[in-house]
Amino acid sequence: GAGADLAAHSGGTALMFAAAGGHDAALGLLIDAGGDVDRRVVGTVEHVAKVAAQLAAGEPDVEPHKDDVTALQVAAQGGHAACVERLLAAGADVAAVDEEGMSALANAAANGHWAVARALVERGADPNDAGHVDADAAPRHLLRDAVDRGDEAFAAVLVERGA
Repeated sequence: GAGADLAAHSGGTALMFAAAGGHDAALGLLIDAGGDVDRRVVGTVEHVAKVAAQLAAGEPDVEPHKDDVTALQVAAQGGHAACVERLLAAGADVAAVDEEGMSALANAAANGHWAVARALVERGADPNDAGHVDADAAPRHLLRDAVDRGDEAFAAVLVERGA
């Protein structure tokens, strides 16, 4: 189990990288090996400084580092439904938020992965998640988005769960 939880300089583990890449079979092996589905990213000081310098230099394809991210959040962000289901079945915390207050549900919704968002709400995510924002960082409401898209099934799930 320890190998599945060894962290890279970014703080990510093999289990997190499998979830982020949508590698469901590998994710299953890592969970079966005892990998921690709720482990949170904590980047090394060196990694965080390196990323900050790359961003300051305007290097392309560099994303800001964010701590407290979980495997469920990165799977949801990528729309990897099978990985999300596997992580939820393994007991992943559907309510976990990263250092910016983003949950798995907010990540799925922000990236237009509505089937994943629905699965998360059906498995206990807050239907009134305040972390969901649009491309301009303006707050969005999941129920309004579902209605605007004509997604009656998701709207019904949201209302049933208290939205």
